[in-house]
Amino acid sequence: MSSGENKFLFENSVPPSPSAAAPKRIVFVLSGYGKVLRGAERFVADLAGRLADRYRIAVLGGGPATPDAPFAVPLRFPDRTNRLTAAADRTPGIGHFLRLFQLDPLNWEWLFCALAAKKWLLANPCDLLVTEGGRWGGLLGRWAHRRLGIPVVDVAHGAPSRWEDAAARCRPQAYVALTRVAAGEMARRVPGLAARVIPIGIDLDRFTPDGPREDLSALQRPVTLSVGALEPLKGMDTLVRATALQPAGSLVVLGRGPQRSELAALGTHLLGPKRFMMASARPGDMPRWYRAADAFASASASESFGTVYLEALACGLPVVTIGDAVRREVLSPAATLLPPGTPPGDFAAAIAAALATSATTLPARLSFVRTRYGAPLMASAYASLFDSLLSPSPTWTRIAAVIVMQKAKTILLRRRTAPSVRSSVRSVTQELNALNATCSANATCRSGPAAYSHRALTVKKLSVNPFATSAAMKNASRPRPIHSSAARMRPSSLR
Repeated sequence: MSSGENKFLFENSVPPSPSAAAPKRIVFVLSGYGKVLRGAERFVADLAGRLADRYRIAVLGGGPATPDAPFAVPLRFPDRTNRLTAAADRTPGIGHFLRLFQLDPLNWEWLFCALAAKKWLLANPCDLLVTEGGRWGGLLGRWAHRRLGIPVVDVAHGAPSRWEDAAARCRPQAYVALTRVAAGEMARRVPGLAARVIPIGIDLDRFTPDGPREDLSALQRPVTLSVGALEPLKGMDTLVRATALQPAGSLVVLGRGPQRSELAALGTHLLGPKRFMMASARPGDMPRWYRAADAFASASASESFGTVYLEALACGLPVVTIGDAVRREVLSPAATLLPPGTPPGDFAAAIAAALATSATTLPARLSFVRTRYGAPLMASAYASLFDSLLSPSPTWTRIAAVIVMQKAKTILLRRRTAPSVRSSVRSVTQELNALNATCSANATCRSGPAAYSHRALTVKKLSVNPFATSAAMKNASRPRPIHSSAARMRPSSLR
């Protein structure tokens, strides 16, 4: 793709009039954008669409612009399905060695995408860069800030991990976490990180209680829906057993993963075809599945955020799940939260209780999502963050910030100075004062300042760096021989 075509895609809005200020140019970098439609890609597509009337947007990724991937600029780079990187990852010894340096197939994709994005950014200047891609996205952002002089925002879509640690240590101008739990953990791991909390927003125009529904007439009511990867971490087998303990009702499981055949056999054995269904759904069809169910449940051991819970609440479903730290922050008090390790019997009782009160709690659930997790709220928070980074602070604000930081540094150094160092500084200072008084009384004493000048220098260094070594203090207390040049300066009567 030529540079001219890139610039045309960058101009996603009508050119401003000469009297109006030109909108700022913001570039997102997401390797799978335009090729796949996962959670991160849907998030960027929704956010870019909501900010398009405010900024000029371009999203660098692996595929062309589509209705599901607006403002996409395709870059050419090998993705995670590349046969060479996949073969290296499967090779014993070599694959383990590469993973130590975060060079598994996914990270290779992020690395190649970052290199292609670097070349594109050199030819197409922008005002702000938004990265996502672990270590390699973080290094791309650090290069862009140092070389191009633009602010960088890193959006963490996952829970704190090695990838997120590596990105945060590249020190972006803003690090966006989805929850306060994640922001606090990353601030602990990377002191001084400029962390911000902006949760994912739900499209309340799509996820509503009213609208088309999936046909589940073949299943026994009430229907409990669960969405997630079919792997042990998600605890789908717990939900199958919990449904089997209920006198009536069915379970629908949507997802893909290595446990699919195992869960299908368990569900068929315990529930039968009239009470159990497994299927896969496209992201655009998810509102139909939510509306067709009567409750939503998940026994997942952990979550980085949990968008599916909020989508279910927006469609009017009562939610029953495990109450870890993240879900307590995101879902409380709108969902029923159970302790980790809850057995199937307690899960069944909690689902039955949620179904019994579903009609009375519906207005509260809808209000909860609308007032806390609406997509317009998310777009407004990001616009505020971008504007704060794009608009330079007033000069007096920067001066005040420098003064405050210098004062805080001085106070911190004084508090951390060891008592022994402070007492040594005082003793050397008192000795120098006594020496000066003696020399002032004796006009012929001119060698004192020359002999002890290194002590004054030591005191000066200690006042700047109170963490001086004890060896320096011992050296300061030892008399220093008079230099030959100082001896030649003596009066003839003293030679």
